[in-house]
Amino acid sequence: MIYDQIGGRIQGTCLRYVGNQSDAEEVFHDAMLRIYMNLGKYRGDSKFTTWASRIAINTSIDFLRKQRKSPVMEGITDNEYKIADNASISEINLNAEKAMNNLRKLNESHQTIINLHIIDELSHREIATMLGITEQGSRAMLMRAKKALLKITLQSENHHENIRAIG
Repeated sequence: MIYDQIGGRIQGTCLRYVGNQSDAEEVFHDAMLRIYMNLGKYRGDSKFTTWASRIAINTSIDFLRKQRKSPVMEGITDNEYKIADNASISEINLNAEKAMNNLRKLNESHQTIINLHIIDELSHREIATMLGITEQGSRAMLMRAKKALLKITLQSENHHENIRAIG
């Protein structure tokens, strides 16, 4: 019953973090097992789907750490807090497929921070605790990820414009 109700959402979360279907299936099964094994720990403080999604996120990050034998956010230092969190970045309207394709072009740490903060709406404090970094490090990585995503998006849009002009 749980599988039928939240399986699709959990599988999508795992795929968003892990990036490829075969690994995402492995992580998905691990996450569903963790959800089932920890049902007694669900306190009802949040929606069940939110609680289950957190387990899927943590399972995905654990998988990435094991695969890379290093923290997901390697290279983040406390000195990076100097990057302004509120720097302006142009908003670009993309359909969901284009946005996800562009997101997948980012490096793993940038994908992770965008997933955690923007898509899953975790606070910088929650991200810092989850990844073992500082809140300032989380903010700095998010800013760099946004800039990298903007650059990829602009390159993609320019590429499509050039193809239209040629065609």
